[in-house]
Amino acid sequence: MLVRMVCGAYGLRNEDGGMEVKDAQSAPFGLDEAEGERLVRMGYAVRADGTGGLVRAETMKACLDPEELKDMSKKELEKLAKDMGLISYGTKEELIARIASAEIERDGSDDDGKRTDGAPDLKPAEPEG
Repeated sequence: MLVRMVCGAYGLRNEDGGMEVKDAQSAPFGLDEAEGERLVRMGYAVRADGTGGLVRAETMKACLDPEELKDMSKKELEKLAKDMGLISYGTKEELIARIASAEIERDGSDDDGKRTDGAPDLKPAEPEG
């Protein structure tokens, strides 16, 4: 099965016994069917062999871009890590790596809070009385 990483990293053992890290910037790579399906099911990879790969919006996982995180201060990164339930100490580089490798669930909205999954924006109901 051919997969492409979309989140996190995967250690792929090469022919000489060494490990090669595959991530979202890597080209698609081959795995046995069971391991490929496991990565797709967990949201870390998508099928890259033309046999599907549709992901339901409510189960879609994503990762934060390390390049965007570099612009944040160490204090902001510590707070973000804490808010994400991650270890919130270490060097700025360690914090970026930890945050970027953690998956986040997409909620079907863009950065401005507008829905992108076709669902209507719902407002709270007025109290009855």
